[in-house]
Amino acid sequence: RHGRGSPDDLLAAVGYGRVAAQDVVRGIRGVEEPVPEAPRRRLFRKARESTSGIRVGGQPDVLVRFAKCCAPIPGDEVTGFVTRGRGVTVHLKDCPKAFELDPARRIDVEWEDTAQALRRIKMRVRSHDRPGLLATVTKTISARGINIGAARVTTSRDQLAEQTFDVWVSDVKSLNAVMKEISRIKGVLSVERLRS
Repeated sequence: RHGRGSPDDLLAAVGYGRVAAQDVVRGIRGVEEPVPEAPRRRLFRKARESTSGIRVGGQPDVLVRFAKCCAPIPGDEVTGFVTRGRGVTVHLKDCPKAFELDPARRIDVEWEDTAQALRRIKMRVRSHDRPGLLATVTKTISARGINIGAARVTTSRDQLAEQTFDVWVSDVKSLNAVMKEISRIKGVLSVERLRS
């Protein structure tokens, strides 16, 4: 009746939110008239509205959110966890927090080839404290077309500086390219992506 083929296909459609469980129960019981239900939030979006760039179990239209602990971006190896009432949360595969979560709620996720959404990540630059170095670093970031959302700079008595940037990047390739350029700046000691 629902045009879903096998019982497993129907159960998958219920699981992904394409068919309401109440409709299936009504069909089994033989109830013809649907019982009006209170409006509820949809967990899943239509594929054309999805901007996450993530496929969940091969499906492109599932509601996802990105874990703040590891801030995955396109190109990272990722894994997903089904969360109660919030769709699927996407973590980096090697995120320590991901290992603490219930393995039974783990689900395969992957980036779509067309994932274009900008994601915010943190990047730390350690360097010598010298005039003009901060300007050179920020110019290098901007020259790559990467927007800086926030910057924090601290210096120490031993003439070292630590610059932490919140930057908006489209993928790992862009991030790695700008980090490589920053590492070549005279006076820069290290550049790393931070995971909270």
